[in-house]
Amino acid sequence: MSVLLETTEGNLVIDLFVDEQPLACYNFLKLCKLNYYFFTPFYDLHKDLIVTSGDPDYPESTDGNAINNFGDVSINEVSIKQNKYLPIPNTQHEYGDNGIGLVSFVTKKDIDGKKLVIGSQFTISLTADVANLKSFNQVYFGKVVEGFQVLEKINLSVVENMETRRLLKDIRITHTHNIYDPYVDPSFMDKKKSTELPSDTQIANMRIPELVSEAKLEDSSTYLALALELMNDLPHYQIKPSPRTLFIAKLNPITTSESLSIIFSRFGNVINCNVVEDRKTNKSLCYGFVEFEDKQQADRAYSKLKDGCIIDGRNVVIDFSQSVKNMKLQR
Repeated sequence: MSVLLETTEGNLVIDLFVDEQPLACYNFLKLCKLNYYFFTPFYDLHKDLIVTSGDPDYPESTDGNAINNFGDVSINEVSIKQNKYLPIPNTQHEYGDNGIGLVSFVTKKDIDGKKLVIGSQFTISLTADVANLKSFNQVYFGKVVEGFQVLEKINLSVVENMETRRLLKDIRITHTHNIYDPYVDPSFMDKKKSTELPSDTQIANMRIPELVSEAKLEDSSTYLALALELMNDLPHYQIKPSPRTLFIAKLNPITTSESLSIIFSRFGNVINCNVVEDRKTNKSLCYGFVEFEDKQQADRAYSKLKDGCIIDGRNVVIDFSQSVKNMKLQR
């Protein structure tokens, strides 16, 4: 089970430890599916040690909400009532000698001080020595398997000061994709509208000096466009994004861009199609993007295939892409 996080510095693919930490993985997957982490920055950077993310309103908020903040949830026949935090077992496992990329939720004690609970904040380790992380009370639920160059860029970032450890230049999560989610969605998922644009709080706190310096920030719409440019959803802040692209996941490794284009061309004119490959091995990463000539064609393909589509023997996942830049992604 994996999640793809797009960031302003590249992509991170995280494999989840669903057997060891099912509650934590459930929380992460459902928050990702709600697009809760949209435009969330990385912050509290401890060089060569750890970095935090997961609170969309940082620095005005440093907490965040678990998935059960939105309603009651049920996982593995365990029902959990609506609350800001999700209870989690205080169990730990060994994950080898190299700790770089280990992902953990930020934990705290519940109101009685007995159980650990989590919200949405999570950390990613930047050190190979797991022993150096013990003071952070980590409960790991996943590990980065692709995108170590992004972690390196985060680790080399300049921070504001040693007290806040806030990055002087933002690195933000722009979009999230669940490559595979084994858990049933809670009943409120289809009623909750996912975020598609940065909030006023996020725009007010973004740090993109090279973009701000070239624009006259006359109103909030210009700030919003600048935020979209930071996310690479816009080639330039004065250009509007396009809604014509579908995201396809869980592809068979033998599926090619050409065959994918042929399959989707029955719904309209496919003007761009790309199965993303590993840059080093040229092997398929089993997800890709299909761009149509117009939005109506993309809508038609999605409505026909969203409930089930088998390509090369694989039942694939189809959703709307949240970023037109995906068409050009290569690792």
